[in-house]
Amino acid sequence: MSSRQISHPVFGIGSVLVDNGSTLVVRFASGIQEIEASSVTGLTGVHEAVAKGQVGNVEQLVARVQAAAITSLNDAWGVFSRSRISLLPHQLWVCHRALREWPVRLLIADDVGLGKTVEAGLILWPLLSRKVVQRVLVLTPASLVDQWQDRMRKMFDIRLSIYQPELDSGKRDFWNVHQQVVASLPTLRLDRDDRHERLLDAPDWDLVIVDEAHHLHADEASGKTQGFLLLEKLQKAGKIRSCVLFTATPHRGKDYGFWSLMSLVDGQAFGPGKPEQAMREKLHARLIRNCKQKVVDMQGNRLFQPILQFPEKFEYSPEEAEFYRLMTSFIMSGKAYASGLSSQGRGQVMLVLIALQKLASSSVAAVRGALRTRLTSIRDSARNLRQELEELGSEERDAAEEGALAQWIRSSHQSSMMLMENEIIHLERLLQAAEKVVAESRIQRILEIINERFAEKSVLLFTEYKATQALIVSALMHQFGENSVGFINGDERLNEVLCPDGKVRAIARRRGDMGDAFNAGDIRFLVSTEAGGEGIDLQAKCHCLIHVDLPWNPMRLHQRVGRVNRYGQRHQVQV
Repeated sequence: MSSRQISHPVFGIGSVLVDNGSTLVVRFASGIQEIEASSVTGLTGVHEAVAKGQVGNVEQLVARVQAAAITSLNDAWGVFSRSRISLLPHQLWVCHRALREWPVRLLIADDVGLGKTVEAGLILWPLLSRKVVQRVLVLTPASLVDQWQDRMRKMFDIRLSIYQPELDSGKRDFWNVHQQVVASLPTLRLDRDDRHERLLDAPDWDLVIVDEAHHLHADEASGKTQGFLLLEKLQKAGKIRSCVLFTATPHRGKDYGFWSLMSLVDGQAFGPGKPEQAMREKLHARLIRNCKQKVVDMQGNRLFQPILQFPEKFEYSPEEAEFYRLMTSFIMSGKAYASGLSSQGRGQVMLVLIALQKLASSSVAAVRGALRTRLTSIRDSARNLRQELEELGSEERDAAEEGALAQWIRSSHQSSMMLMENEIIHLERLLQAAEKVVAESRIQRILEIINERFAEKSVLLFTEYKATQALIVSALMHQFGENSVGFINGDERLNEVLCPDGKVRAIARRRGDMGDAFNAGDIRFLVSTEAGGEGIDLQAKCHCLIHVDLPWNPMRLHQRVGRVNRYGQRHQVQV
């Protein structure tokens, strides 16, 4: 007889009653079974482990104990309806942290896809129930307003009114009538028709929640965004009793912007120019961050697998290589010209060159449109200058001073004309080279990757520019059929799409409809610009993602991957 513990792949954990050598008689929870000895794995009992000095994974043990405790307490409390929401330990931990003190002031920076809307509801629901909070303002990107209203109602029975500018007038008194509001930050930040004056005259907000709070940005050189200024204005007027900011990407690589964001949470403790060591010591009290590598489910099992990343290469065709050679020469000439300008002039030229570089790094099609626009603009400017020079030459001057002034203006115009004509020559060469690129190697390589690596799988593709987006959508339509592809961008419209029938069309699609169709498996491919990088869940049928180009801000990569690498994903994400 033996009492040792074993694990069986079908019957689970059991105690060995009889060891017959090749077979075992084992008591399982479902009953006594005789099984082959080779089919089981031995387990170390507590007494045996203590005797041998063996210690298990402490983090895993703590996670499992915490999960069991949370499940037990939640079942006993009966606070949250399990039929409406599937709770996770890290979400309840955030709720616990937020409700330890009042007023609450926190920056919650959980990884993308960990359920920040759920966390907001978990914080808000008990505060509303105890009537600690009555007036609530939720600020979100415009595309997420309806989503916030819908999820708060379905998950927590919290009824948020949507801010509508047409209802915000002196006579209608919107802010006094509505106590719980969700508003588009891009809309509300614009002070039109005394909008901010009415907001400041309204009663104080018990709690303000800001989603995607990285849009509240402050830069040492360019200053503060309008959204940041609005929050700052409300804070200084004493209109916000408590504040919770949500963002998965709080730090954009510059400490100035991060400490500025933290100043909206606690202006006394944080802000640019304050002693950094002192701010770091206080940060743990105002910042919460849960990472995907550590979060678990209610059984203590890890929720996320590591992402599989596959760098892919492609080579330019001779036509593409020639275009990029000319493009590089143009950029270098522009930088050399800018070095001799004033600080302001140099900055303006460099912004244009950077924009062209970003476009060119996406596709020839993306930069071609910008080059055409630039060529048209500079031709118009050169034509106007030429007319002014002709008029100066035809005027008769009596006074020596006027003659000298005319000569100075003529010299300045002639210098500008030479620069413009030189740029026109470069632009014309670039466009001639671009027109010779009839097929882009990048797009061809993407089609190969889909066929080789992602055959029969749903694929999400991201690009920064609509011209590149149209190029990919056209290629996918030709390869896999017109009804296999959808797109998301800020305009909900895509021009210059070459359809399988050979006609170039503009197509219009709603963002929400495209997301639903992709999640339902009605379309196999979804091509998105950065407009789809926030606030949309695309993990239902997809675990494959392709970065058609790389954004210059690496935080956007994090947001992109977060569309599919989020709670509910059943497969290992491949990028």
